[in-house]
Amino acid sequence: MELIPNCRQSKDRAFNSELHNLVRLSQYFNELDRRLKSWLPANLHAHFHVSCIEQQTLVLHADMPAMASRLKMMLPALLPKIQEINPHIRQIQVYLQPRNIAPKAPVSRPSDPQVAQMLEQTAQKVAASPKLSQALQRLAQHLSEPE
Repeated sequence: MELIPNCRQSKDRAFNSELHNLVRLSQYFNELDRRLKSWLPANLHAHFHVSCIEQQTLVLHADMPAMASRLKMMLPALLPKIQEINPHIRQIQVYLQPRNIAPKAPVSRPSDPQVAQMLEQTAQKVAASPKLSQALQRLAQHLSEPE
């Protein structure tokens, strides 16, 4: 029998306790989010989520201004229902949090001078179609310019 607890075991227990609390909190917010969405029109579901409860305020994040406005109009009817789940919640706030949009990849031009030369040759071959020929010449000139 060990009288002095193993330090590692003590740390593991503390970590497991914190982890358990985080999992429970996550489950609580997921359930709150699920219930809230069950009371709202389906076209709103993908545009908001429960964020947290801060000083007796349920915080929701919406991804579009129009959806945030619609949610705000529905808050008076939602608050009593939310208070049935958690009577400590006194108000609901909606904040705008746009989704992260991936930046567009930079457009790179072919650096091979042969491409511009081939376009010039093609422009000469299609001289019967002046608009196409001019467009190909402009493109070839554009590709020949330094970046």
